[in-house]
Amino acid sequence: MPEATTEIKLKNKIKYNGVDITKLKMLPPRVHHSLSADKAGGTPAEKEIILFASLCEVEVELIHQLFLSDYSALQVVYSDFLS
Repeated sequence: MPEATTEIKLKNKIKYNGVDITKLKMLPPRVHHSLSADKAGGTPAEKEIILFASLCEVEVELIHQLFLSDYSALQVVYSDFLS
């Protein structure tokens, strides 16, 4: 059975690799997601970006292009998964 994802509608459309991105889907976090982000190293912010890219099944560069308001929405969804 596939894991339930949470859809995040972006307030600000971005273009990535020639494709308009208007929403992302985030998987519920598992321990292996967190471990992989930690192993990648970097600052706490960089680790969080790597984690979110993994959970949304997108490239890190796509997360880098998000507007902060949309990145904040990812943080809220992630936090909701943990509560």
